[in-house]
Amino acid sequence: MGNIIDNSKGSGYISIYNFSEEFVKNDTFLDSKLKNMYVGGLGAVVYINYESSSVGPYKQLLFIPGKFESNGKSRYVISKAYVSTQAAADFCKEKLSCDAEVANFEQKSITDDIEHVSISNEKGNILSFEIEEWGLRFPVSTSLVNFPIMQLDEDGTPMLFEYKGEGEARFSKRISIEIRPALFPDFAQFSSIAMVKIDKFSLSFEK
Repeated sequence: MGNIIDNSKGSGYISIYNFSEEFVKNDTFLDSKLKNMYVGGLGAVVYINYESSSVGPYKQLLFIPGKFESNGKSRYVISKAYVSTQAAADFCKEKLSCDAEVANFEQKSITDDIEHVSISNEKGNILSFEIEEWGLRFPVSTSLVNFPIMQLDEDGTPMLFEYKGEGEARFSKRISIEIRPALFPDFAQFSSIAMVKIDKFSLSFEK
């Protein structure tokens, strides 16, 4: 650890869930090598608008089903990912061992507190949602909330990643959602434990 592979800034939404084991193993596009490594834990859906990064601005959608154990260490895995540029997809593959598909991202403000986001590709809608922010802003950092990542490389060897960051957060709630299960895990059947909008974050990835 300690080799910085990216520094980025932006904003985004993080929704925390407690998914069932049956859902994780059967409906989250999980690599078959990982199924016996699943140990539970909380999962997350992450939408990020990177305003700057080593490969330029891009948007990203991630599904994190929960924790997986390798060599006595429990880490989180990204089982499905979309990005808005080919440069970002190449970066994810080469640096993070994550297969990210390129998709169309649209983000617009409905009001000062409500935002609409939609992600689609040539097959149609992948995920669309509206989220409303509420409450006071508060500082957040990875020293308090962290999802250390593990991905498998091409020969199945676990690759461990760390990231450090900080920003400003505000609680949010989902107003509406539409998912195409053939293209993204249908997490709408679960209620979120917490959902926050994070603004003005700075993030560094290490491995």
